[in-house]
Amino acid sequence: MSMFWRVLQVDSYAGFKRLAGNRAGDPVTLAFCWTHMRRYFYEFHASTGSPLAAEVLAQVQELYATEGQLRGHPAAHRRHARQARSRLLVEPLHAWLQAHQGRVSAASDLAKAIRYVLRHRPSLTVILDDGRVQVDSNVVKLAIRRVALDRKNELLAGSHDWARH
Repeated sequence: MSMFWRVLQVDSYAGFKRLAGNRAGDPVTLAFCWTHMRRYFYEFHASTGSPLAAEVLAQVQELYATEGQLRGHPAAHRRHARQARSRLLVEPLHAWLQAHQGRVSAASDLAKAIRYVLRHRPSLTVILDDGRVQVDSNVVKLAIRRVALDRKNELLAGSHDWARH
């Protein structure tokens, strides 16, 4: 392995897995976004009021509260704090999900959300061992959103129909 641990912060798009898997001798670790993980539980809770989904959301909210306190600190400090505090939130959450997986219909969206977390546990827990990694990819998405909007606006510049619209 090279001197540097290469991490790519992503959602779970399959193309990223192929990218990381095709790098023999120069591995890339995928760090999955907790916001994407949370969204599955949020959508299920919003449509059903599920207490199980509510419990997961509460636990993820605790993780985000901890991460909020770490924002702006050096990577070494964040790694140490995550080892001491965030791990105590993340590991019980995974154990809780494993215990409750059999209590819900396998065809339900809640079961799909639970399977997503359990299947992608290694990529969701990269944050615990690397202080450089963010808990989610929101900062990057906000940064590139302007670029994407500008590109779209420039593409349509000079169109009178677009201006009226």
